[in-house]
Amino acid sequence: MSYVLNSSKRTLARMKLRIYPEHIQEYQSFLDTLPEKVKKEIKKASVCKRLINPDDCNPKCIMGYTFVLDGEQYQKCRYMAFQPTLTD
Repeated sequence: MSYVLNSSKRTLARMKLRIYPEHIQEYQSFLDTLPEKVKKEIKKASVCKRLINPDDCNPKCIMGYTFVLDGEQYQKCRYMAFQPTLTD
């Protein structure tokens, strides 16, 4: 969802949804029910560098998540992948 200033058509703010993926393995099938636009945002989010190579990211990072979406496996950053923009 976006808030747009009518006089200039400038976007003032965008609202994001936060999906808490801590127990993603328990509700894996839920991801496939998300709208295509949300799934697209999750798919294009940054990969988790620590899942690929633990030395590539900040050692204080808790690490991202490995999950399956639409039959494909992903390893995504916990901070980037699960905050899709809400639409009207």
